[in-house]
Amino acid sequence: MTNNATYQRKSHNGVPAFIEGESFRKMQLRIMIRLFARALEVEAPSVKRMSADDLLYTFAQFSATEIAVALSDEDGGARKANRLYEKAMALGKKLRLLPPLRNADPFALTSALYRNIDIGLHGCLPGDLTMCPCYFSSYYTPRICQFMKAFDTGIMSGIAGKGNLEFTDRISQGAPACHAHFALEGEGK
Repeated sequence: MTNNATYQRKSHNGVPAFIEGESFRKMQLRIMIRLFARALEVEAPSVKRMSADDLLYTFAQFSATEIAVALSDEDGGARKANRLYEKAMALGKKLRLLPPLRNADPFALTSALYRNIDIGLHGCLPGDLTMCPCYFSSYYTPRICQFMKAFDTGIMSGIAGKGNLEFTDRISQGAPACHAHFALEGEGK
């Protein structure tokens, strides 16, 4: 039996079970911290020997602090948000090219990745999305949440195809859940 057959047998909607394992979760968070540091042109915090929960907390604190600094840039953080979008999109594309993920349903893959960072993602890609609960809602102000839209749009574009994510409600603005719509480029709602 090939490794690919093993992955398929242990998968849901083409997403291998290892994606939601502790080792993958830790790797995902380390990659997110490094990606975020490169995009914002800052030094990443040391994350050696951290648990997944400690990595998640570190990412939340680190990203909130550095976005607040970026928002004070002359352009309001626009250049760094664009870099974050580009790097997140490249990561999403790389994930889609991995042999065990090539046939994964785009929404199922994205939802699994979001579960790893304690965000419940419901809906479809492309289409309407609900995010609740969201781990970051207690760390991010509305402006910081708006900036992080660059990451969400980038990773979804890399996985599902280039598109645009528009939020109508955000937990950081007092809504009970975040509601958004992801439309592929050239498509309307």
